[in-house]
Amino acid sequence: MAHSKWYQCSQDLGRFIKARSTLSDLLLRKLIKNPGELGDYSCPFTPAIRIADDNFRFNYFQGTHVPRLYFTWLENEEKRTSIPFTKHYEQEWINTFGYLPPAETQIDYFLGSDRQRSTGQFYTQASHRGRTAYLRTIELAKHFYGMPDTYAEHLSILALPIEPAYIGLVARKPDWIPEWNNNSVNADGITNFVNQALANFDLSSDSRSLLAFSMPIKIDDNTWIDLSVVKASTTDGYDDHIRLEERSGCISVGNLLDPEITYEFSSKDEAHCSAMAVTPYPFNRYGHWHSDMESRGLYVPKSNIDNKEIIGRTDECNFCYFVDDSKVGDSTFWFTDWQPNHPKGIRSFCGTATEIYNDKLSKWHSDSDSLVNCVYFCSVKILSSEDSYRDFDEQELDFIITKNQ
Repeated sequence: MAHSKWYQCSQDLGRFIKARSTLSDLLLRKLIKNPGELGDYSCPFTPAIRIADDNFRFNYFQGTHVPRLYFTWLENEEKRTSIPFTKHYEQEWINTFGYLPPAETQIDYFLGSDRQRSTGQFYTQASHRGRTAYLRTIELAKHFYGMPDTYAEHLSILALPIEPAYIGLVARKPDWIPEWNNNSVNADGITNFVNQALANFDLSSDSRSLLAFSMPIKIDDNTWIDLSVVKASTTDGYDDHIRLEERSGCISVGNLLDPEITYEFSSKDEAHCSAMAVTPYPFNRYGHWHSDMESRGLYVPKSNIDNKEIIGRTDECNFCYFVDDSKVGDSTFWFTDWQPNHPKGIRSFCGTATEIYNDKLSKWHSDSDSLVNCVYFCSVKILSSEDSYRDFDEQELDFIITKNQ
């Protein structure tokens, strides 16, 4: 990240690496031209698999402290090659306990007195241990099964702790987001809030359109709202009963350490034909340093033009979208009273918003009338509790707002 700000790394940086991997090699070659040293491995490699009864709760940590994606990708490679990748993964997990004793992995301390109904984005020692085991499994495949370096590099990117396309992104809450101002915590109150946001946005810009925004709203300690609003084109036809589905109809693809993301849309996603923005599913890169923002999701302009590619990258502190090298819009994010924990029903304490440039609509959308003939899909979750010792009751609302409603 410092290198992206023109910091020049020391030529002997590699000699300080004591847990070398394909990923660390890739990073060094990005930072230093022809590095002389690549570091040392944490311990020797062996193809032997000797899994005893005590596997240090390997299965327990999968999908909680350790991203399930590691096991899934290795399982896919196992099916494709018949090499026991998942067993090697488990063995490498066990091996780490030979040089690093287990430490506390509970996160209750950070959740405070509200731990029963709270969660958060945490990375524990078990998380690091899982990433180490995954990277060592890839290294073992290179040493004993002949996995090509380039293939290993693409697999190792799953363990990259940052998303290169988000480097340089700066949190900024838009001025047009209104205060809640004692609205009723129901559909009418939320409609008033959204209409005020839309009206404020229109006053702030006549060359842009608001495509989507999503945010948490704290009413008090026992009442929360998680709100997502997405523009939809009525010229495409839309279903009055449609419900927004996150991470559907679009995947994001990043190539190794390239500072940009390519978005690929499903041509068969008929259920979302009228929604003009979607949150993508990260296919091969997911930087846990950005998990607050990713949990909320950046809403990407959804192209309905065949074979039209949308590229995303950070530009001037915002995350911008490009079509044919022309900037068509951007997304911003901000934090709302950030804390290490948040209610389980709230995606995160991060808010996001996506704006598009009206004069660039034709580059990614086939109908210019969609900016006029439009509605806003609203997906709402209301959390409420009588006191701090009870779980939240959840109420979900889905409705449509027309401008000036």
